[in-house]
Amino acid sequence: RAFPFILFSKKEPPAVIKFIEKYIPPMIIAILVVYGVKDINVTAFPYGIPYFIALASAIALHLWKNNPMLSIFGSTILFMILQKLW
Repeated sequence: RAFPFILFSKKEPPAVIKFIEKYIPPMIIAILVVYGVKDINVTAFPYGIPYFIALASAIALHLWKNNPMLSIFGSTILFMILQKLW
């Protein structure tokens, strides 16, 4: 577990690590959005309400805290709870 900390403690991380750090969270959020809205059926109850609430919460959490992990996990947990309730 300590290997990355030892490896990058004295020098700047490589460009690929910086790229991953910058672009992976938005990619994960985009994948979760596509996965979340792919099965929406707006013609039958609950009319996609859990999907849209979870999507709105992901946007709100990200704008509020600007923390990709909080946005991803918070909205995913909310979506799973709403799916069980409806």
